[in-house]
Amino acid sequence: MPDNSPVLKFAAWFFLITLAACGPGQGGAPPTIGDGSADEGAYLFDDTVVRTYALEMSDENIAFIDASPAREEYVEGSLVVEGERIDNVGIRYKGGIGSFTGCVGSGPGGALDVSGPKVCPKLGMKISFNLYVENRRWKGLKKLQFHAMNQDPTYMKEAIGYQMFQDFGVGSPRTAFARILLNGEFIGLYILVEELDSTFTESRFGELEGGEGNLYKDYWPGRQVEADEVLAQIRPDVTLDGSLRTNRDEPDLNHDTMTGFIDEFQAALEISEEVVDEVVGRWIDIEYFHKYIAVDRMLKANDGPLHFFAPGPIGTEYDGVGWNHNYYWYAAYDTPALWPVAWDLDLTQGAGITDTWIQDEWNDLEVPCVRKRNSLPFFPPSVAPACDPLVRSLARREQAYGKVVTALLDGPASESVVGAKMARWEELLSPYIVEEIQAGIRRGRGNLARWTEQVQGLREYHVTRRAEMAASIER
Repeated sequence: MPDNSPVLKFAAWFFLITLAACGPGQGGAPPTIGDGSADEGAYLFDDTVVRTYALEMSDENIAFIDASPAREEYVEGSLVVEGERIDNVGIRYKGGIGSFTGCVGSGPGGALDVSGPKVCPKLGMKISFNLYVENRRWKGLKKLQFHAMNQDPTYMKEAIGYQMFQDFGVGSPRTAFARILLNGEFIGLYILVEELDSTFTESRFGELEGGEGNLYKDYWPGRQVEADEVLAQIRPDVTLDGSLRTNRDEPDLNHDTMTGFIDEFQAALEISEEVVDEVVGRWIDIEYFHKYIAVDRMLKANDGPLHFFAPGPIGTEYDGVGWNHNYYWYAAYDTPALWPVAWDLDLTQGAGITDTWIQDEWNDLEVPCVRKRNSLPFFPPSVAPACDPLVRSLARREQAYGKVVTALLDGPASESVVGAKMARWEELLSPYIVEEIQAGIRRGRGNLARWTEQVQGLREYHVTRRAEMAASIER
């Protein structure tokens, strides 16, 4: 294959943007599927307290993971929580270029190569209970993951976002705040984010076939077949097997639900918009999907599923070969039903580099489907969300979406709901902000007064965004 082939160019772009993906109160299941309240670990996701998680590792193991956090390799250690000790757990750092840049040294590949050593006081961490002890769970959970929130000086964006999804009946991981010690030393305030795995699906989708369906990461069922063929040449995780996160070892594993929708959807695209909309409405709960989109837009999750990268020359017509990321799909096993699940919300709510990545209203059916430049030249171009045929089907139901937005603004996104949570968290977190300042962890982010200003700025974001969302359904 020649060096200037579209596939190789796409591979380079794909590598760069994949590095940028780093990274949901409570309950948050689809309305008719379960409330997630029966699982054993539910009490860990209590956002009214800050629990202390004490990690213990040998100096050798700390040195190993500090040498190259981006390897994301586990080492053995122990965890102590509220007097309970769990030995033989796996511990590693977690993240991507979005969370590692500036926090690890550059490798030989330059600024975008985050393979160097740890230099920030804290990085995201993951704890595995079943790595060294087969089938072990703690509080019903296989893993704990702690996000360092290095992209968010307020420490509230992920909690606001995931809880807004859940308050609106959209499946997403629960959260709680956590204080972490390493060998007795305070290393920072983190947010505990529920792992999206079979425990999650059992909790949220338990009333639908016991939650035993397939969970897929970053596999978009509305993507045109041509895009899959290109992407499959670059990395295997764009395939159904590669994107699967549950049931991977099941002897009767199949992708029948996902492929069943894809086959019907692709066939419908050859017939008419009316047939497309009928297929989508039969496989996907339209109100649920509209709720997902409404919260996504309220948060401006512009590095998420509504942002479609489309490699090619700027200004040229979109040919259907594009991709998105930072979401999951739950596919019921025997029932023809698909449910999107929210994920990766650190770069939201006015988060700088991605804030302009979606330049058009998601449901603008008149927007030209041409490639537009992203905010950084080394990222591939984008196309408007409604250029994707699945999104376009949702966009054609404008009146139904308007009702959903009104419900969101009157409920989970209202000032009374968001403002009350922020006020409570401001009081809850302030002592730990002071502890971080005293420990030199919040370097470059100022004192407690500066943090208070940053929190106020987040409040103002939500005031402005509520007005913008209201205006978007009045046009």
